[in-house]
This record gives sequence, C-alpha cells and structure tokens, in this order.
Amino acid sequence: MKKNLTLSEEEKKSSDKLKQIIHSEIKLEGPISFSRFMQLALYHPEFGYYQAKSNIFSQDGDYTTSPNISSMFAEVFVNDFEKIFELSGKNILELGAGNGNFCTSILKCFDSRKIDFEHYYIFESSASLIHVAKTQLKKKLSPKDYSKIIWLEELPSCFRGVIFMNEFFDALPVGVYLKKDKKVFEKYVDIKNDHFVWVEKSIEENYQFNNLPIDKLPNDYTFEYSEGYELWVEQIRKTLAQGAIFIIDYGFHEQELFHPDRSSGTMMCYSKHQSHFDPFLNIGQQDISCHVNFSLLKRLMDKNFQIEGFVSQANYLINANILELLNAFDPEDDVVYRKKVSELNILISPAEMGDIIKVLAFSKDINLQLEGFSKNDRSHTL
Repeated sequence: MKKNLTLSEEEKKSSDKLKQIIHSEIKLEGPISFSRFMQLALYHPEFGYYQAKSNIFSQDGDYTTSPNISSMFAEVFVNDFEKIFELSGKNILELGAGNGNFCTSILKCFDSRKIDFEHYYIFESSASLIHVAKTQLKKKLSPKDYSKIIWLEELPSCFRGVIFMNEFFDALPVGVYLKKDKKVFEKYVDIKNDHFVWVEKSIEENYQFNNLPIDKLPNDYTFEYSEGYELWVEQIRKTLAQGAIFIIDYGFHEQELFHPDRSSGTMMCYSKHQSHFDPFLNIGQQDISCHVNFSLLKRLMDKNFQIEGFVSQANYLINANILELLNAFDPEDDVVYRKKVSELNILISPAEMGDIIKVLAFSKDINLQLEGFSKNDRSHTL
C-alpha cells in the first residue's frame, strides 16, 4: 500500500465498522452485487464515504473538482444560464452540490452583474457535505441571496430553469459484469478468509443491457452498468417542465468507452489525491467511481429532451470566453495572476481536466443557442 493511503486510527475504526456491516449482510444473504457494495461503501448513512468524510475536496482531502479549482469555472456558465432564464424560469436546481462552491461562485457572479434569479435549489444526499455547504454559503453570500437557497430531500415537479450537475453520474453505484465465452457474468462480492473477493454468476438473460452494445464486446471484457442512469433520467423527466440540463462529468462516448484497451473496465478509487483500482481497500474512506457513458445518457434523454451540445470541458470553457475572465486580473500582480493561470491550465489542459471531462446539455420546450457549444460540438459521436 502506498504510504499516504494509510488510515488514521479514527478512519480505520469507521472503515472497520462499515466492513463488519457488509460482512454481516453477506453472511446473512450470500454474495452481494457490486452495486450494493458500492451503495454501502459510499452512501451508508453513518459510515459511507460521503457521510463519514467532510473534507473530500480539500487540499488534505481525496480529489478535487472543477468548481473547487476556480470560481472562473462557474462564472463562464452565467451567460448561458441568463439566456435560459429569459426563456423559462429564473431558477437553478443543482444535483450533488458537494461543498457548495459552484453555488457560491454563481450567486456571487449574479450579484456582481445584477442578474436576478428566483431560487437556487440544492439536492445533496450527504449530511456532512450539506453542513459544510451551508456554513460556507452563509459566510460568503449576502443574506438576501442565501435566503433564496432551498434544500431539497426530493426533486420538485414543474421546475422551470436550469438543472446542473457536476460529477454526479460517475458516483452512481454500478454493477460489474464480465463477458466471456459469449456469455455475460455478473461479478458479486463474497468473503473468503475474512477478505472480500470477487465471485461470478452467469446471467441467462441480458434484458437489462438492451441499451448497451454487448454483442460487439470482445471476450474477457469487464464493464460497468448502472441502473441509476435510467432512474435519474426518469426523475429529471418528471421534474423539468421547461428549461435546460447541464451534465458535466468525466467519461466517453460509447466507441471510446468500450475500446479494447479498456477491457478491465473503468472503475477507479480515489484517496488522498491518488488513484488506484482496489474497491476493497479502506472501505468508506475512499471514493469509488466509473467513467460516464454519454452515449447511453443521450439515448435515455432523447425520449423527452432536445440535445443542445456535447463538447469537452476545455471546448465549453473556451467557447464561453473563460480566457476573457483572465483579463480581469493584472499580470503585474504576479502572485494572483500566476494562480489564475495555473487554475485555468488545470481546467482546460488536455493533460489535466480539459479533455477527459465533457459537457452535455439538453433542453425542453425552449429554443436555445448556447455559447459553450458554438464550436467543436461532438453530438454526432453519441
């Protein structure tokens, strides 16, 4: 194990308690699906990763996201959001708002530009992150703007405005599957000598994979599939009456995702700014995620929504004039300017987040021309 993946005593106690809970379930019910294991590892109400940890995004945490790198990330969405406000409701609904940084940056930008909005709705399942977000938002926003934030336990109906989600779909629990000998096997989690191990069960009917190109996959190919895609798309369908949806996440269109070079799947674990492939390590103290299948998302969304564009994060940010935001900083102020250039580089560089993270948008009952998709739209690849 890498040295800095070693847990503190408190972290180890929490991890051991969650491990025992999962052990007990397996002993009682037999091997569990990886989807169930991932659900417990990430979302157990007391010991799951998103409940047990509150410093996920910090320098001392496990990883970072675009809204936590720079306020410029949120600010470039404002022009497109404003267009949507003019055509539908002046509301934002953010799914999985984390520590609230995107909300903070957006509302501070609205305030400086005198952009009116009705409400900012937040749906976040982690109690610890809600506490962090509320503390930050109350501290950084005006009382008037803070009063317009509404915390949700379920999605509203007849929503009009912008639905925004950054790194939401990659964190949905997935089943893990293996294609071999022209059959599909599901990989379950069992216990052997007090350790978690993989076991395989044959799937006789592949009806749940109607949306995936299973027949085209080579032999000995591991892949992930989340039923959560369909569940959340259905939730969004019931929620959005008019407006637009922005999905920002890391992943690929299907041809890239199911490339032979990815025959081991795309599941990754993140802890203390390091990545590895062992989901059974430090359970409840590390993130587990999978690359998003944007082609599948499009097929599911096509039934009720109009696609507006699909670009890399770098393309969206540049199209939406993030480089102009840099002009607001004085190059003579060496410390600040260097910091902003560094932030920008992380957001748009192909070697950093620029290419691997994509921006996918849909609309309902409005006609849009969004700045972020004005060039290099890759919708045809989905």
